[in-house]
Amino acid sequence: MIMDIMPKRGLTNHLSTRCNLIQGEAQRAATAVGDARAVQGGLRTQGYFKQSSEDKPLVTIVTVVFNNVSTIEETIRSVLFQTYDNVEYIIIDGGSDDGTREIIESYDDLIDCWVSEPDNGIYNAMNKGISLASGQYINFLNADDHYLHSGVLKKITASFRNTGSQIIIGDAVMLSKRLGTGNIRHSNVNKYYYLFKGMPQQVFFYDTGLFEAGTFDDSFVIAADLDFYLSKLTDDTVMITHVNWPVVVFNTGETSSNVEMLAEERDIILKKHYSRME
Repeated sequence: MIMDIMPKRGLTNHLSTRCNLIQGEAQRAATAVGDARAVQGGLRTQGYFKQSSEDKPLVTIVTVVFNNVSTIEETIRSVLFQTYDNVEYIIIDGGSDDGTREIIESYDDLIDCWVSEPDNGIYNAMNKGISLASGQYINFLNADDHYLHSGVLKKITASFRNTGSQIIIGDAVMLSKRLGTGNIRHSNVNKYYYLFKGMPQQVFFYDTGLFEAGTFDDSFVIAADLDFYLSKLTDDTVMITHVNWPVVVFNTGETSSNVEMLAEERDIILKKHYSRME
């Protein structure tokens, strides 16, 4: 795969020629993170910040991870090898103690910022990522998954530009590493499809402005992304576009295993959004 063909030194040189970086004062770092949380590593701590330009909107990618030492590097490299040249990469680590943090630290000069501290679950961690994001668009790529190829973000930003949408949704390659099997799950912009069928949240690319009215409800343990998406799907002012091609490889081995909790949360979400879905 493309992530495996270039050594880290070559990757550093490759990225340094195309990063849209701005060097600022140390005080600016505190402003950029958006809250009082200390950024524990990355380009921002060195005084470098990325920004959108008229023809190159900044895309923020957030990876949430906890003790995924065997897969985190593949995820990191799938982001760093994207050919789109204005990407902000944020990693939220839940305080890993299995070597994951050390791998993240080894990419300190290529990741924009990373935080390692205990959190209150995946959606609490994703909300931390949102608070640190400065991109015009945002996507959540978690630590057991990776982009299908190096041109995904270039195609997604083109789709935003060409459609004027606030949400772009791709398809997913559903891969079972344990069984060595996979299939493509096609998205379908249909409010009932997402409630009962579901799609990995990694296929959703958002205009970051959508989170100004509220982030993920972390009182949900499993289905906060479904709750957020349905709140936008039932909002007639939000334009959503489906692109009919896979954007991510999703490892089905890490899907939600608590069936009863998932059913309970979906029931709550159904009642919450049902009146707006008719």
